[in-house]
Amino acid sequence: MSTLNENFYQTPQRMQRLHLIRHLLQNSEQLLFVMAPFGAGKTTLLQELQQMSFEHSWIYTLKSSPALSPIHCLTLLLNQFNVRQTGKSIETLQEHLRSHIAAKRYNGQIPILFVDDAHLLPLATLKLVIECAIQGENIKQLRAVLFCEPQISSILATPEFSLVQHTLTHTVDLPLLTKAQTKEYVEFCLAQQQPALAPLISHEWIRHVYLETEGNPAKINRFIDSLIKKQRPPPLLLNNPSGVPNRWLWGLLSLLLIIGLAITIRWKYADIFIEETTEQSTEKIIILPLINHRPLAHLPVGNETDLPDLNLPFIPDLRADLAPPSALPPSPLLIVSPELLQDPPQMLEQSPAHHGRIDPQTLLGIETVYNEDWLLSQHPDTYTIQVLGAHDPSTLKTFLKHHSLKNIALFKTEYRQRDWYVLLYGVYPDQSQAMLALQSLDMDLRQATRPWPRSMANIQAQIKRRLGE
Repeated sequence: MSTLNENFYQTPQRMQRLHLIRHLLQNSEQLLFVMAPFGAGKTTLLQELQQMSFEHSWIYTLKSSPALSPIHCLTLLLNQFNVRQTGKSIETLQEHLRSHIAAKRYNGQIPILFVDDAHLLPLATLKLVIECAIQGENIKQLRAVLFCEPQISSILATPEFSLVQHTLTHTVDLPLLTKAQTKEYVEFCLAQQQPALAPLISHEWIRHVYLETEGNPAKINRFIDSLIKKQRPPPLLLNNPSGVPNRWLWGLLSLLLIIGLAITIRWKYADIFIEETTEQSTEKIIILPLINHRPLAHLPVGNETDLPDLNLPFIPDLRADLAPPSALPPSPLLIVSPELLQDPPQMLEQSPAHHGRIDPQTLLGIETVYNEDWLLSQHPDTYTIQVLGAHDPSTLKTFLKHHSLKNIALFKTEYRQRDWYVLLYGVYPDQSQAMLALQSLDMDLRQATRPWPRSMANIQAQIKRRLGE
């Protein structure tokens, strides 16, 4: 049985994924990807797996680096088999590695390779690691787990990794923390580092941290470090016995003080108000003649056919939507019909290009594609689906010729110190509905690019960072 270290914060979702990964490593030969955004806790999950017991297994953890060459990677792996290889070609090193893997399997041991931050590896080294896991006979294969960020899906969709595209693999996601789990995580960390600060934490402070971090553990850690450094939370976020935020109490007291002061002045100096009223009543009343208003001519109203085509799956701005959640009609594809879009058409029109903005219509050769200004106008709490990313827009253009996607958007960021163009599809109220919409995409598309849901707030932050806003 496996044992887990009490120094790690656990949630039911993380426990489920830990045991699932352990089960797959012991019973499946397929390559396994653990995908999660930066700071979601991939390295911590790897450390927990290292402390779990794997019967009849040989485990090695490879630390990724953009400078790790294929030959250096093979040398590190062979060193774990106590084999010193110098001056050999990469083909010879690969053959030696496969021979030692087969020897381990003959002796009843399963070689397991953990690769942390696999998305940072050079493409040649990443290809080498994947080939060691899925190429050749099973007796000569490593069982590999690649911990990586979701953008690795775009790399695996390139022609260089066609072997992965035609091979069955497993993918495990790592969800971010909920608001309740954020509170538990903060209390867990403070209990280990500064127990005296735990009672001072208020619900308002937890809410503030959750909204700022979206449940990302790495970002939450920054708030905790700042809290420990200052030895107390901000004064307005201190806990109080009544559970009412202090700023509300101060606001209520200020309002009562103003009302009491006004009543006191009115009662103490009542004569002044009476004299003013009397003087006003003796003034001469001036009667102005009535103005003959002419009726205005009716303005022509355009037909519905004059409006632009808004057949989009994008939802209206949630900040202006006052309808209760039950008013949203159920839809298996989570696509809101044009009749439900209550915002005026001008709200959905794309803004003119500004300095530093890209022109997606020119890059992709498609007229119906939304730009970065449109993405910045969306509500940050919504989610979209990242379909594909590439350094060269022509890759996206070729992809769209094979997969006729509508209602798409494009923005530019930076990856590996080069421009990175990201293709998005749809806008959805929350992550769960985005996941349902993802499942409705074609199976060929999902296997080719492994799309994933992404928060609009994260996309907007990347766009603003690039534009310097």
